Amino acid sequence: MSSYKRKSDRKLVFTEEILKDAKERIRRGQSQRSVAESLNVPESTLRKRLKAGTVPCSLGRFSNVFTPELDSNLAEHCRRLDLCFYGLTKKELGRVAYDLANKNGLNHRFNNDKKEASKKWVENFARRHNFSLRQPEKTSLARAAGFNRVQVQRFYDNLKQVLTTFKFFGRQIFNMDETGLQTVPNKLPKVYAKKGKKIVGKVVSAERGQTVTAVCCMGATGIFVPSALIFPRKRQKPELMGGAPEDSLQLVSDSGYMNSDLFIIWLNHFIKMVKPSKDEPALLILDNHSSHLSLQAIELARDHRVVLLSLAPHTSHRMQSLDTGFFGPLKKAYAVACDNWQVSNPGRAITQYQVARLFGTAYLKVGSIDRAKKSFESCGIWPFNDQIFSDEDFAPANVTDRPNPTAETSSTGEALNSSNLAVELPLTTTETVTQVVSSPIPVNTNISAPVIALSQLGGTETLESTDNHQEVITTPENDEPTPSKSSFLRPEDILPLPKSNIQKKRNIKRKKSEILTSSPYKNQIEAEQKEKEEKAKKTKKTSNKNKSTTPNRPTLLETSTGTEVVRCPLCAEVYVEPPDEDWIQCSQCGAWWHDECSDYLGFGVFKCDVCLTLMRTLN
Repeated sequence: MSSYKRKSDRKLVFTEEILKDAKERIRRGQSQRSVAESLNVPESTLRKRLKAGTVPCSLGRFSNVFTPELDSNLAEHCRRLDLCFYGLTKKELGRVAYDLANKNGLNHRFNNDKKEASKKWVENFARRHNFSLRQPEKTSLARAAGFNRVQVQRFYDNLKQVLTTFKFFGRQIFNMDETGLQTVPNKLPKVYAKKGKKIVGKVVSAERGQTVTAVCCMGATGIFVPSALIFPRKRQKPELMGGAPEDSLQLVSDSGYMNSDLFIIWLNHFIKMVKPSKDEPALLILDNHSSHLSLQAIELARDHRVVLLSLAPHTSHRMQSLDTGFFGPLKKAYAVACDNWQVSNPGRAITQYQVARLFGTAYLKVGSIDRAKKSFESCGIWPFNDQIFSDEDFAPANVTDRPNPTAETSSTGEALNSSNLAVELPLTTTETVTQVVSSPIPVNTNISAPVIALSQLGGTETLESTDNHQEVITTPENDEPTPSKSSFLRPEDILPLPKSNIQKKRNIKRKKSEILTSSPYKNQIEAEQKEKEEKAKKTKKTSNKNKSTTPNRPTLLETSTGTEVVRCPLCAEVYVEPPDEDWIQCSQCGAWWHDECSDYLGFGVFKCDVCLTLMRTLN
């Protein structure tokens, strides 16, 4: 902010009411001196105002560039851009202010060379409208576009459906998710250092740490299912789980991440701990990662009275209870535990053998009934609240919103399968309930920039817009434009709200929130799996056929002394099955050569160097 401090305490005290009152008193016969004394204003000021017939609008020779209306409009436009995750930087705000003043023909003191407002003006504007420079958090385009009202409402419709059908209580509702624990935490606690020091360091185990995946699960009433830890190893080792929370499950995988086989093991662990039954089934809310969507997992859940409900893609940061209220504090507590361990064990590095103990310390510190309840409440899961998110929360998705094609293709009420979603409830044998969810994609129809046309010559210059809301009229020749109060170009005409123009349709099948244990979804998964198996069989047959008929591969013959040995005449390397390199056979002598060892160009008949040399000698 500017370091300027106002030196005077003068204020604008002479108003229209004071001037009107003074004129009325003088008309009644009072002197100007007595009127000035009674109104508590200097006599010279009163005489000056009576002579001019106006009141002062400022204390100095400088005036505001924008009218209060334009200034407020610019501030509101900045807020809208920020809601869409396209906030303005300091330079961008200065350029927009310059363009707004310049195109509206307003007198300004902005830099005409840089074409932007001064740094001081931007800082004063931010102070007036309660803005501050903030470091934004990186948000992927998929996450910004994925969190839209259609996808979110579909999840809440599915949630409402299972809640009313199975009459779930809070003790029966759970949420599971995975998070990564690194031997080198991403964030470290702050330390005291000398003011002005350029580099402040803190000892950690290594430059880059190993990742161990923690699988956590908590209930809406504060019940915590014992966690699982997935280590990036080939074999399990009991020593790795030293200090882990009680009844924790040890898992291993090559990558250290969750896969379909490990999810089956964890689901059995969940069933063992929660003990769902026919009278009290359990609802498990999880993301739609591919490891959670296997047919084996769906069948296991159906057999043990567990209803699986998936979230919409790219919405877990706002709709998953573990993400909104548990994993953040857990990561901070884990980083503190790692730092404390490093201080207590100088010279030693944190390895996989310490992760379980450090995780256990953080887990016991963060896991509380109150935190679990607030996490579910903040997502509108329990207590159920499908209006937990406002229009402002969905503003980033407006950038990529497109019209619903089903609304255009059917005017008789016949909608396509993408908008009418018939979902059969899972685990019901006596009755089937079908719910139709139909909600068009919202379309923002007022965010495109107007088409502006300027007359080239003449005494009158007009700015015309498709919105018919602006008109700037100038006097002939060298006079400056005098726009009316309602004729200004708006900030959104200078810099429209962002809108994607990509209309290309992708062939990727988009995921959405599903009741995974429902019969329609189970049948769909079975059909897809069967199709994949048939396709794999066809591919295998084709590859075997090509393999048997390929001409660039020697055929090893069995002789009385064993298998015939085939060597490349140039490098003398022995042919092995399957081959590592391409082989080619001479059309004259029948010898096999490495493709790289020959001078074959890839077309025509191949004759080896030996045959070509012999032919030249005979000729």
